[in-house]
Amino acid sequence: MLSKVDVVSDLNGTTLASFPLADAKGEEDYIITNIDGLAPVKSNISVIDYATDPGGFYTNAHVGVRTIGIDIKLRSNTAKTPKQNRDSLFRWFDIGNTIWLQFHDSERDPIRIKGMVESN
Repeated sequence: MLSKVDVVSDLNGTTLASFPLADAKGEEDYIITNIDGLAPVKSNISVIDYATDPGGFYTNAHVGVRTIGIDIKLRSNTAKTPKQNRDSLFRWFDIGNTIWLQFHDSERDPIRIKGMVESN
């Protein structure tokens, strides 16, 4: 079961932030309430139809783009101001930056997905 997500720098591999899921106990300022886009990505398979025979000839396959959406909620026990919270989140998820998301699961080794921040 998914337990937390780390945001890892593409520049030096350091963990910028760690976000537990909403049902986790802890003192972190932020929690993840929802993640979209983790289902398998659809692939595009190219086939050229035979002109005179039924069927076709496989030429290649391409895996499409994955878009992951993460909803992050402020925990009520934080002492930070709204501006400090906004600045922290915008720093970790700066539009256009390349980051790694590392998903921690109790049933397997952590999985890393490299991506680019599209919006925040």
